[in-house]
Amino acid sequence: MLVKNLKLTNKGSRLNGDQSTALDALGALRSLMELKMIEYYTGERLVFKSQMFKKLKKLHVEKFEQLIEVSLESEALAMLEKLTVCHCTQLKPLPYRYPLGVLKELIVYDMSMDFIRDVQRRIDVAELVDHQVETINHSSSSASERGVLEIRSRRLYT
Repeated sequence: MLVKNLKLTNKGSRLNGDQSTALDALGALRSLMELKMIEYYTGERLVFKSQMFKKLKKLHVEKFEQLIEVSLESEALAMLEKLTVCHCTQLKPLPYRYPLGVLKELIVYDMSMDFIRDVQRRIDVAELVDHQVETINHSSSSASERGVLEIRSRRLYT
C-alpha cells in the first residue's frame, strides 16, 4: 500500500554517527510531507543533499544541541513552506547559497541572538526568501531574551 502525505516525528534518537545516515533514509521517503526531528542528531554538521525531501512542506528541527552548521545543496527542500528551528543554540546562520523561495512561515526560538539577527537581516535584504514577509512581534521581554522570531509571508497564494 502506497502512503500519501506522510507525517513523521522522530524524537530522542540522538544519532551520532555518520550524518548522512541521519537524513538519507528519511530523505528517500517520497511521500514525506511533514518531518519533526527532536533530539534526533548529535553531530555538528547536517547536510540536506540535492533532491532530498522533494515534497516536504513542513520541517521542525529541535534540540540539536551540538549542531553548528546546516548546509543545503541545490534543490534540497524545494517545496518547504514552514520551517521551525528551536533549541539549537550552537547553530550558525543558515547557508547563503539557496534562498528558501516558497517558504511561507519561519519560526525560530530559543536560538542565539546572533542567529536571530542574521536571519532578520537576510530577510530584510531578500537573501533568505524571495518575497515579502512580516515579522510577528512578541510583546513579552522573555520572548526577546529567548531569541524568538516568527516570520510569515505576505505573498498572496491562490
